[in-house]
Amino acid sequence: MTNSYDHERGDAQVVERLDLHDLIPLKQVPKELPNRVHISAPHRWRLHGVLGVRLLAVKVPGCGWCTTREWLRQFITEVTAARQAADQPLPSPTRRRGRLAASFRRGQGGDSDE
Repeated sequence: MTNSYDHERGDAQVVERLDLHDLIPLKQVPKELPNRVHISAPHRWRLHGVLGVRLLAVKVPGCGWCTTREWLRQFITEVTAARQAADQPLPSPTRRRGRLAASFRRGQGGDSDE
């Protein structure tokens, strides 16, 4: 389990390797994208994420939350991969019933609480 100290130390290592000239304020991220998004979208991506992927950002005194083009590119790539995985078709109900029946035959039970 990661405690807050380890998390903070990890963030500090990211910031140490960061070139300050690469930082862009989150309020400028919509201008970086081909299709404009609402100004609050990057903040939601940082806080809540999309499909379990969060935008990496750092808090800069006097500037607010900032990210980099590389972090934005990485976020878009990971969201695309997560969306493609989520778009995979589910097995048909017949196939699911067949798997469930096979698990009962093997003695695995299925949805029991044991």
